[in-house]
Amino acid sequence: FMYGIVLEKEGRLVEIMKMNGLRMRFYWLVQTGFCLGLYVVALFIFLLFGGAIIALPFFTETNFGILLLITIGWGLSQIALAFFFSVFISKARTATVLGYLISIVGVLVSVAVNTQVYPTPEYVLPTFFYIDPQMGLARAFYVLSSACAFNKVCVTSWPE
Repeated sequence: FMYGIVLEKEGRLVEIMKMNGLRMRFYWLVQTGFCLGLYVVALFIFLLFGGAIIALPFFTETNFGILLLITIGWGLSQIALAFFFSVFISKARTATVLGYLISIVGVLVSVAVNTQVYPTPEYVLPTFFYIDPQMGLARAFYVLSSACAFNKVCVTSWPE
């Protein structure tokens, strides 16, 4: 998501659009809608392969509303994070490298913390970890998949 925003900023397209009368709130609204549209397509493919084609119990037996809420919330936070980081980056190439670096390192750290430091869902992750959206998604998927794998009962309703 960062690449497109930084590319428009690097090519001064945003300045040209502002000179032609585009209000910035509409610019950001369209950017959010476009990024969200891309994310929803990727999410649909992810859920389709996990649930319908491969038929993993995690996708078929876990409450679809919970999965959808977690993944849509994560997508919105990723879009917001991309908008935030795009303010500090001036080159599209840097945005691409930094975006992939944040994604890869963030996932690796999140998985390591969830499996090694807080290995069971009974351990409560400290609040400061949830500043990073990847940590929240990794923890939510870890707790949901642990229920399916170890308890042999997937989460089918909201916890009491």
